[in-house]
Amino acid sequence: MGGSFIHSLVTSLGVTALLTSVFALKFRYWKRPRVLAVYAVVFFGLEWVGHRYFLPEGVFGPALGYLGLSLSVPVIIAIILIDRYEKKMKASEESKSEP
Repeated sequence: MGGSFIHSLVTSLGVTALLTSVFALKFRYWKRPRVLAVYAVVFFGLEWVGHRYFLPEGVFGPALGYLGLSLSVPVIIAIILIDRYEKKMKASEESKSEP
């Protein structure tokens, strides 16, 4: 059965961060943070229990967790940039439509 608590935690956080950020980007769920938070909590729970109790020890090294965390950073930056751009475009469209 699974490895140490910290190893399971890091791996679960990394995979959860990556999948949640990609989910948010694809479906624009940054506009619905409660749904996104529920998705992250459920997925983290499933990932942690699976890693802790069902996977053989050493299947996923801690590097996988750090890789997931590091790959989620560019996705989060993309979300922030897209959100700013959309807000800017919406504001410019509203200013053009006013007489």
